[in-house]
Amino acid sequence: MFRKAISTIAILATFSPAFAGSSTPSAALQAYVKTVAAATSWSQITPLMSDAANSKLSALSAADQKGMLGFISGIRADQTDFRIVSEEINGIKATIHATGCLDGEAIDETTQLEHEAGTWKVRKVNMGQDGKKC
Repeated sequence: MFRKAISTIAILATFSPAFAGSSTPSAALQAYVKTVAAATSWSQITPLMSDAANSKLSALSAADQKGMLGFISGIRADQTDFRIVSEEINGIKATIHATGCLDGEAIDETTQLEHEAGTWKVRKVNMGQDGKKC
């Protein structure tokens, strides 16, 4: 299956209005996971992405954006047992390490966030599977 071959997802986007005003990176990421799983358009997500993530998304063609939305929302919808393992804050940047399960295999996830306009926003998410069973 294609998703099992994933080593990295360079961009995943961010949230919904439920995310607005998240006071911690962990709260922002939890809202992200829930919102992306149900997203049907980028308009639900882009207002809460970091400026850097929005720039990368804007550089993609409309067809690539549509494909990426389906891909990431499908992963989040099918992911189970999402758990934040650690949160590191360094000024206006944060890194969160999380785990989960997808298609019976463990996922390791590292998310980079930035504090912009008074709230935490996702800049980049890297996910990997190495064949370990959940």
